[in-house]
Amino acid sequence: MVTERERFHGEVLKRQIVTFNEVEEIIQQTRPNLIRKVIHDVYVAPLIKQNKLMRIRRGLFLGLPLGYSNDQPLDFDKFLLAAKIRGKQGVLAYHSALEFYGCAYNEFNEILLGVKTYFTPFTVGRIEVRPVFLPKSGLGIVERTIPNNVKVKVTSRERTFLDCLNHVDYSGGWEECLKSFESLGGLDFKKLIALMSSMSVGQLLIRKAGFILEVLRDHSIYYQDVLERQLKKLESWLSPSKLYIDKSSRKEKNELILRWKLYTPHNFLETNLRGI
Repeated sequence: MVTERERFHGEVLKRQIVTFNEVEEIIQQTRPNLIRKVIHDVYVAPLIKQNKLMRIRRGLFLGLPLGYSNDQPLDFDKFLLAAKIRGKQGVLAYHSALEFYGCAYNEFNEILLGVKTYFTPFTVGRIEVRPVFLPKSGLGIVERTIPNNVKVKVTSRERTFLDCLNHVDYSGGWEECLKSFESLGGLDFKKLIALMSSMSVGQLLIRKAGFILEVLRDHSIYYQDVLERQLKKLESWLSPSKLYIDKSSRKEKNELILRWKLYTPHNFLETNLRGI
């Protein structure tokens, strides 16, 4: 006969990662009057001691299979972990959003979680969870359903494109960023330009976006619908000044992209689009 504690463990394994509120929900299905302290002392603490449950951080737990030993790698869905951190306030962003959309050129052992207020980074198994500031977090955020019918917030494809250009350091560097963009399908270019207007993006990001959209139009089937009038719209927003695509490139040999008034390092495209 399955004990109540075994039933609880089985339910946690189905869900992979649970908050303490979910722990309460599971237990109270059969023991509706138990208080939180009793639930912790009778169910949570013993399973942690038996290596069937791992405390990730306060109020967040990972189910461990029977026979698990500490030298085994942890197996869990990192997007599920992201969805349950910070009371669902965080947003998958930058390279983690590229991974969510299935276009990242490489998979990283980290979660970049866009937040309004920071928390201390922490590691679960091989995955590091890092908070990153996400400006104007009310714009370009969507909610998606992942396995176990869990909702997760993620930057939209359009917002992801802009954020990654704005913070290439959060996107794996230029080569990783551009090769990931090459496979980023589903971009709505009309929405992209409208979002840029709503976010009042700066001059450098306008130049980067126009330049990269024009380049990818010739490299990827996903950008063949970029219209010349859309590029001209971005071009009309440019100030007379010329800017560098990267601060670090000021010391290098640069080439001027006339249309976008943008200095790029010599052989920038050849270096970062190799293999495409």
